[in-house]
Amino acid sequence: MFNLESKGNNPKKNNEDINWDKKLYPLYWLAYLLALYPVAKFGNRKPIIRKWHKYFAVTVAISTTVGTAYSLYGRIIHIYPYLPVTIRFIDGINATVNCITYAISIFSISVFGCNDLCAALRSSVEIDKYFKHKVANSSDKVKTKVVKFYLEFIFGQILLLSYYVYDGILWSRAVGFQIYVYYLLRSIQFYCNFILSLLIRYFVLLIKERLRLLNLMISHHPERIIMAEYDPKKNVYVANSKDVVKAYHLLLEQINISNSVFGTPMLFLSFCFIVDVLNMLLMWIVYSFQDNVEMKGVAFGMDMLILCCFSVVKDLITYLALVSSCDQTAREAGCTSFACYKLLYELSKMDNLNDSYTTKEKQSERHDFTLLAIQSSNVSVHFSAAGFFVMDFSTLFTLISFIMSYLVVLIQFNDRF
Repeated sequence: MFNLESKGNNPKKNNEDINWDKKLYPLYWLAYLLALYPVAKFGNRKPIIRKWHKYFAVTVAISTTVGTAYSLYGRIIHIYPYLPVTIRFIDGINATVNCITYAISIFSISVFGCNDLCAALRSSVEIDKYFKHKVANSSDKVKTKVVKFYLEFIFGQILLLSYYVYDGILWSRAVGFQIYVYYLLRSIQFYCNFILSLLIRYFVLLIKERLRLLNLMISHHPERIIMAEYDPKKNVYVANSKDVVKAYHLLLEQINISNSVFGTPMLFLSFCFIVDVLNMLLMWIVYSFQDNVEMKGVAFGMDMLILCCFSVVKDLITYLALVSSCDQTAREAGCTSFACYKLLYELSKMDNLNDSYTTKEKQSERHDFTLLAIQSSNVSVHFSAAGFFVMDFSTLFTLISFIMSYLVVLIQFNDRF
């Protein structure tokens, strides 16, 4: 276990149990209501899981599958006869992929990945308490990140609400509310997948923040690491090397759990990004180059172009936020080896100044950090979409290139779609 003695300035405050995941409670509670997260609330030491939550998650997954089948049936009967064949095909795939993404994410996170996710959350409690006592103002730094989260969360909710209201008004006015009902479930699934993206993003960003604090302590506070003795003047137990090594291994374990639990959902979220953007761009092109495009005698006009543009921007922002969190965390993990080698250099300078640092204990600590530097150099930290590809910016640009290439070919060989 870590050395977690308080600093003595405010024992009541320093002995307070710390868990940074609690600060994202609104997002976790919303995901819990959507059956995308198994934890309803956090106790002092461990997450609390309702016994009936798995049954609730399975029920939601089955319900959304049945609802999607009903929605597709209504579209095929009432809407698809008036749409171009290509848009018909892409729209059907879009509905299917969104349904599969939501259902598989429920099973991957709330049913099969429940125990692994809870293990990661329990280890987070130990790591957060460790940084609370060993890194100055760590709680204040995390609070700044949480404020940023709330701003992003509110902005995302406003963006989605505006899109869904505009989408509902457009379709209801053009085809009637009775027919628009078949597209209403699509909007609900889009919202659920948006919450899923936020859930993964901030779970990964918390790992990144913990890695950043670990690297900060290793590179800028070597005096707190090379000592393990009790200081009677300050009433402090300073962390030793084995504490740092254990914290790093726990963070690696969290990354592995993230890949195991969130890997498949990230894969299908990528598919959703492709088909949704492709669907909206196709409709954009159709209603841009064809005059008087109507459905049952009702023309969409410029409203459809604005809606398509709005949808593409929404999808790009959402997927970019997901990819950027994975890419930033992987880059931060790559900085650990540099921080360790920097610490070893600082230790060598201290040895030249004071022979007391050449004791067996300090040699053992130097050995621990040498092994940690080698391990962090050889370990390739990344977030994988179920092993098919790595979630980074190169993947984002590859997917965008694929979408644009498909559109170019489609425009060249299909004049009327």
